[in-house]
Amino acid sequence: MSSRTGSRLASAFLGYLLGVVVLVTLVPFDFSAAAPHNLLWGGALSDALANVAMFVPLGFLFRLTREPRGDRWGIQPLFLGLLLSALIETAQLFLPSRLSSPLDVATNGLGAWLGAIAADALVRRLRPAPALVGALALELPLIGLVYLLVPLLWLSGLTAADEPARMSLSLLLGLMGAIILGAVYRNRFAPEGNVSVAQFSVLAAAWYLIGAVPGLVEHPLLALASGLLVAGATGIWSRRWAHEQQRADRRFEGETLTWLAPVLGLYLVCLAGWPPWAPMVAWHGEWGLRGFWGSADTTAILRALEQLAAFTVVGYAVAEYHGRRELRFSQSGALVAICALGGSAVVKVVAALHPGAGASALRGLLSMVVAGYGGGIYHLQRAHIRSLLGAKGAPRPAEAPTRGTATSPRLAQNARIEAPMSAGRRG
Repeated sequence: MSSRTGSRLASAFLGYLLGVVVLVTLVPFDFSAAAPHNLLWGGALSDALANVAMFVPLGFLFRLTREPRGDRWGIQPLFLGLLLSALIETAQLFLPSRLSSPLDVATNGLGAWLGAIAADALVRRLRPAPALVGALALELPLIGLVYLLVPLLWLSGLTAADEPARMSLSLLLGLMGAIILGAVYRNRFAPEGNVSVAQFSVLAAAWYLIGAVPGLVEHPLLALASGLLVAGATGIWSRRWAHEQQRADRRFEGETLTWLAPVLGLYLVCLAGWPPWAPMVAWHGEWGLRGFWGSADTTAILRALEQLAAFTVVGYAVAEYHGRRELRFSQSGALVAICALGGSAVVKVVAALHPGAGASALRGLLSMVVAGYGGGIYHLQRAHIRSLLGAKGAPRPAEAPTRGTATSPRLAQNARIEAPMSAGRRG
């Protein structure tokens, strides 16, 4: 990941996660110089574990954006994690509804350090064994969607703190991951038989529970039950068409995204119209964000952020669906904007007829912006995949790796499967 393409991709993911963390920790944004400075010296074990888990991805991605250069013990990410957390906790001193805690700083720093150590361990495994890239399916653009679902699971768990029924929305996100992971297993791992369906299903459940840490803290039984359902759905989807003959080109991304689309659409509609059993009301809404910015209703703000984060997934999925056309980002961005505009319009209609906060024109515009960001991450992912495959452009089916290229046979095979097929164009 120290290559230019890898650094850009990691930086894009890091910026996204960093934005989510800062926004989540500073809601409801009602800063006041006259606010009482609430300082808490202790804290619950569940809160400490959640603080560690939140900063692990930040430390992991930060480490992937640069070479360690002698920082063997991860001192730099530890220091930066402590510094970022200290700044957040200082800002929280001016939020009447928040409590600052030195324990939060320590646990956040620990999370960043653990993430950096995990990144170093992974890089040490990947460098001498390029085949591990294929074993982890890191060259599949679909896996990027699985990563983007993690912060969305965070937000979904936070908004379900006072309403256990909202854990059903987290389950929908888990089912999206099950569809993607099941398709990856069926088309990548099943033909070789190195990993069983049961083992892969356990990994899918672990992915869900890591992302759903806030929900796991508040509603452990519901989160664990959802994890079991995600494991079961992954197992079922992994066996779908198991006895059918494998397709010659094994291009399964478009088909997978087609199955994913209705679940994502249902999730977006439920987000805008939660609870779904509430009666319809007269059309209402606003142009800006007066109903959220500076509001004391933290839950309402988190739900608005969750809607925005969901459109990052929409943007990535749309760009991935059209990836075979070898479009440049400017061309793909137009398609992403059109799809995001249509999806946002449907969501706003549902919100405007729901007794909640109603529609917001500015939120609709922001939805298109974050969708574009998601589409941009896909293009960075595609560029890095080509770098992993050792390709100047899209490799030809009969093209063999040159001497000195770190491409394993498995990666070379998947170059013919996953990389766009029009040779010489980079998009």
